[in-house]
Amino acid sequence: MGVTRATIASVSFLSAAAIFLSGCQAQKPAVMIVIDSHRQGTAPGNSPVKIVGGSMTFRSSYKWASQDGLTWTTSNNPLNVIAVQLEDVVSSSCPAGNVVCSIVLGLQSGWSIEVDGTTKDGSADSSHNVTVTGASNQIQIAVNGTGAKFSYSGTYAPDAPSKGVPYYYGVRYWYDCKMDSTTQGSICDKISQIQVTSSTGSKPVAYSCPTAECRADIITTP
Repeated sequence: MGVTRATIASVSFLSAAAIFLSGCQAQKPAVMIVIDSHRQGTAPGNSPVKIVGGSMTFRSSYKWASQDGLTWTTSNNPLNVIAVQLEDVVSSSCPAGNVVCSIVLGLQSGWSIEVDGTTKDGSADSSHNVTVTGASNQIQIAVNGTGAKFSYSGTYAPDAPSKGVPYYYGVRYWYDCKMDSTTQGSICDKISQIQVTSSTGSKPVAYSCPTAECRADIITTP
């Protein structure tokens, strides 16, 4: 049986973002249900970085750079992050009858996003994850946990070709856990949940990814 998703086409992305800018709170991010945009070919415009499951990849419209392989940055100038759009996540805000839905969360100064991997038993792995932050016209991703690492994974076609970028540059998260004594496990690089801290001093809010196919699109002003 497939996972039921919310697809509310009557709410445009721009109107949703405007609602968040006028109503986001420092301690509890506002939530708006939006259409599953990447399935409709209308992913958020000017999204500098997309976090994509199942195997966790970080895709940027600008090239990534790294000095040590554990922290990567991309310069997107100008960069004014205002929100993040989560897709295929579990939320108490999802309409009745929908297991997963897409939501937009307003972000303010000091925001961060933690993308957790998956343990061998299928639960969230808070010890092996990636932290996403933004400052000084850059998006930064940092890998956390012994044995976890990044690798450059090439380029990806954009979700919406009309957005004006020929492709996105990808960096993949990898954690080589062992499912048994002889087999490399592939489950551990899947997204289990995404935790969003909306501003300095606010508490993270976790959104689970029951199919590991969730994603997060960073939203900036034009």
